[in-house]
Amino acid sequence: MNIKKFYSKKLRIGRYELVLLALVAGATLLRLLLLSLNWPVTNSDEATMGLMARHIAYTHSHPTFFYGQYYMGSMEAYLGAVFFRLFGPSTFTLRLGLLLLFALFLVTLYALTSLLYTKKFALAIVALFCLGSNDIILHQLKAIGGYPEIIFLGALILLLVARLSIFPLQEANQLKQRLLLYVALGVVMGFALWTDSLILPILATSGLTLLLFCRRDLFGWGGLCLLLGLCIGGMPLIIYNITAPYGQTSFNALIDVQHSGTEQLAALPMPLLQQLIGSLLVALPSITGMSEVCTPDKFPPFDPTIAQPYSCLTLQGLWSLGFLLLSCIALWLSLPTLWRYWRQLRRAKETVTREDRQQAALQWNRLIVLMGALLTLAAYTISPAAAFYPGPTSRYLICLQIAFPAVLWPLWNGIQLPGKLSSVTTAQPMKKGLLFLRLALLLVVTATFVVGTIKITPAIAEAQAFNQQGQRLVQHLESVGATHIYSDYWTCNRIIFQSDEHIICAVLTEQLRRGQDRYKPYPAAVRADPNAAYVFAADPSTGIPYETGAVQDANFNQTILLQGKVHFQKHVFEGYSIYQVQSAP
Repeated sequence: MNIKKFYSKKLRIGRYELVLLALVAGATLLRLLLLSLNWPVTNSDEATMGLMARHIAYTHSHPTFFYGQYYMGSMEAYLGAVFFRLFGPSTFTLRLGLLLLFALFLVTLYALTSLLYTKKFALAIVALFCLGSNDIILHQLKAIGGYPEIIFLGALILLLVARLSIFPLQEANQLKQRLLLYVALGVVMGFALWTDSLILPILATSGLTLLLFCRRDLFGWGGLCLLLGLCIGGMPLIIYNITAPYGQTSFNALIDVQHSGTEQLAALPMPLLQQLIGSLLVALPSITGMSEVCTPDKFPPFDPTIAQPYSCLTLQGLWSLGFLLLSCIALWLSLPTLWRYWRQLRRAKETVTREDRQQAALQWNRLIVLMGALLTLAAYTISPAAAFYPGPTSRYLICLQIAFPAVLWPLWNGIQLPGKLSSVTTAQPMKKGLLFLRLALLLVVTATFVVGTIKITPAIAEAQAFNQQGQRLVQHLESVGATHIYSDYWTCNRIIFQSDEHIICAVLTEQLRRGQDRYKPYPAAVRADPNAAYVFAADPSTGIPYETGAVQDANFNQTILLQGKVHFQKHVFEGYSIYQVQSAP
């Protein structure tokens, strides 16, 4: 049998698909290597996902949402539970499901880019995403909920919408396949909405596309199939909100998150300026591939006393300016075709051919990829998170990564100026100059991703040291009998998960009040134990936000110890202050 003929005709795998397979395999193996080396550093949010997966795998629990919040689905926990059953519970096995989501994202992004642009360009985009900065790869591999799956689901939604709008129904025998596509689109939309509300801008632009180019379908069987799919995909979300107590629906939780920090934001002297700085000079460069140059505290007005902050402003500002400028150019390139199509529709004497409609739909789908990204950026910019925590919350902009093909297309394909302006570019020197500029900018983007990947190497040793320190702390607490403890949020769930729930922890605030306990049985078990110990990360060597632990340690000495109602014995272990009950009066 001719193997090449078999692959090309039976499986329809050409050279582009073979290159894609090689790229996806290489990128997945690279990330598998990083996971085996315990990178990225875990935290209590990821440990919470691990505990959910553990409960699903071994106690037949079926959580609908991430513990402690009612607006982000638990898909990662269910994936983790599968691998827990196969290989046992650990942070490594919890993250294996994310590799599958990452591979699916690359394949879907290739299909979307091939449909809207070219296969060569699609391979270049996939090759770019084989690499990435610390933030890009970290959010592909860290199971903190929503992010790896939302970019895959977002790209899949845009792909299905593009196929439905660009290729209308032509023959009756295609109706069944088209209706199945509507069902699939509805399932993915509903499932994505349950997974994370960050998908809302993509859902909005996709719905507008269907309304403009598939109106006949929407008011027929296609609309019914789409609705059926939405109900199936969003079933967990629907069931929860039907049965949720008053004020505890997903909508209420989402509103609370959006309004969180608004009072503190209003108290700032220049809130809009800080939002713009946080969004455009910190979050946008970070999530789109630029290795972090400066932290937010180096920017005015975060800290006006910092000397020479302008290098930070220049580097990260130029990156964001380039991203926004290329987005505007890409939007502008799509407008002439859409304007011509709209004028044809307005003129009754002119007939719109199938090719005209397809070209208009193609340009519109390129447009909505950018519109979804810019809506995401605008929503983030007006949020308090952009002003207060632009570094940690840059992940809220992760859907901007889906727009990379649209943003980079003007650099790849060049800029064809309309009308009389096109004659400006006919001169050979101008053409050569523009070509050199495009290649230089593409090289800068590629080099940035390469450097970002290389910069992960030094962080591997830190991640391994942090993981080993956590294991030693667990072993020490078990050896001294401290199986019920009080601690800060960033210590609690991490210790519970690493100890396989042999150590149970309740969260305390800096003032030693009840903190953010995501799973209520844990604090109940700790408070029921009169001999529960206190564990405070009071030293920078612990690798977690030690300021909280230091304040907790000081407050513990100034309040509970001075009261003298219970006597404690203190000892220090690798930066942790550990207080155990010695005797009771």
